[in-house]
Order: sequence, then C-alpha cells, then structure tokens
Amino acid sequence: MQPGPSDAPLTPLPAPEPATAAPEAGPHCPNCSAPAAGRFCASCGQEQRELRIPFRRALAEALDEALSLDSRLARTLPALFLHPGAATRAWREGRRASSTSPTKLYLLASFLFFLALALAGGLPVQIGTGKAAGATGAAANPHPVNAAPGSLAELRASGWIGAAFADHLERLSALPAEEASRRIGDALSGHAAQAMFVLVPLMALVLKLLHARRGVYYTEHLTLAVHAQTVTFAFLLPGVIAGSPGAALAGLAASGLHLLLAMRRVYGTGWVGTLARWLALSFAWVVALSLAVLAATAAAVLTA
Repeated sequence: MQPGPSDAPLTPLPAPEPATAAPEAGPHCPNCSAPAAGRFCASCGQEQRELRIPFRRALAEALDEALSLDSRLARTLPALFLHPGAATRAWREGRRASSTSPTKLYLLASFLFFLALALAGGLPVQIGTGKAAGATGAAANPHPVNAAPGSLAELRASGWIGAAFADHLERLSALPAEEASRRIGDALSGHAAQAMFVLVPLMALVLKLLHARRGVYYTEHLTLAVHAQTVTFAFLLPGVIAGSPGAALAGLAASGLHLLLAMRRVYGTGWVGTLARWLALSFAWVVALSLAVLAATAAAVLTA
C-alpha cells in the first residue's frame, strides 16, 4: 500500500531564536541628549553633575568656578608679579591650560582690595571744609560735608542736577559727622569699584592707540590692562591694611614701574619707545582716574 500525503514524515520546525534583550539605556547629557558615560559629554563637552544640590554646595561651586583657586594659581602668580609681562605673554601665546585666567585674577584681587578697604573704614571723604553742627574745640570731629547756604543756592540755580545735589548735601550736612562719613564712605567704596572696572577697558584702548601699527588686537591689550590693574590692587593692599598713605603711595609707584617692565616684555619695543608710551599711558590713566573719582564722589553723595 502506497503511503499517502498525510503519511509523509513531518519535518520539525526550527526552534525560535531567543529574543535579544534591548540594551539598557545609559546616562544621557541633559544639554544635548547624547550618551554621556563619563564625566564630560563627548558631544557638547558639558560636565555631568548632580542637578539637585543644596544651596550651600551650589554657592561653593559658584565661587569655585568664579575664582578657581587651584594649582594653576601657584604657577600664575610668580609669572605675574616676579616676571612683569610674562603672564600676559603666556596667555597671549595660547599657554592657557596651566594658567589662571586674567579675569579670575582681577576678580580675586579686586575682592580682597575692597574687602580690606571696607574693614579699614572705607575711603576718607571730605567735601568742603565745614564742621559738624555744634562741634567746637580741638576734639570736634570734622564734618565731611560743608553745606554753606550761599553754595547751596548757587547749586540750585545751576539747574535740576545742581538742585538735586544741593538737596543731598543739605540732608547729609544735617546728620552727625560720623554717620555722614559712614554713609558717604560706604557709597564711595561701591562706586569706586565700578569706576576702577571701567578704567580697565579704557586703559586697553589707550594701549591700542599707542601701538596702532603693531597689529595687536584689542583683546590682547585688554589682557595686559587686566593684569596691570590686578598688580595695582595687590601692591596697594599692604598700605590699605596698614592704614598708611605712604605705603599706599609706594605701592602705586611700584605698580607703575611693574607696568613699564611689562610693556617692554609684551610689546618688545626699545626702552625709549616703551618709556614714551608708558608716560603717555600714565598721564591718560591719571586723568581718567581723577574724573572717575569725581564721578564716584558725586554718585556717592547722591546715593548715600
């Protein structure tokens, strides 16, 4: 008997292959969504850090990011102070990974300088030569504001700005001498910090004008200006801490000499050309500083 189709031997079906498990999702960068297994994203470079952190840690990280007081500072400070112009040339030539940035150095020096100034009692202020009301004898405290009626009337007659200034002077002159000095000194310290910050780009602009034919970009001049102002803050700091005008004047002279040597190293000019440009820069800086002090004093009176 012939076997029928239904009697043919059955061929077993192949066993199904086991399903491949889907790869587990790894960490992704919150900035660009690319896989980021390491500390830094390979796509955008953002550091992968915990986003939900306490305020104390956030403040500490902000200060660390702003100042970055790490081993680079120990390598930058000797080049900045002991070899004038070396730190500027290193930054300008691209050797930046091992150096603290000029901006962070300036912020650190500015913070320490104005902190010491505040602890020392602020800037001394004397607007006019008047005495505090009712103060007599050698023990009387000099009042920082002289609000003579005639002078106030002249100010009020000069326009609305003069009238506003006269009103503030009259109000401050009615305060006790110590209170008026404290208010004006605190306001002047704050405005002085802003004025010194404005002087830095102006100094860079003068440097660019003095070296117009050397093909140096403004940002390179700005680096030298930031470093020079940082050195000035540092050299003035001992005089502020000691409360000695003579020490502060010596620090200012030392910072001027430091700038002369730095300009010689950074621009590579001869001594005669460097000295001529340094004298022109110093004159412009003194004029700008005088105007900045006047503006800061006027703003302090209006905001005290």
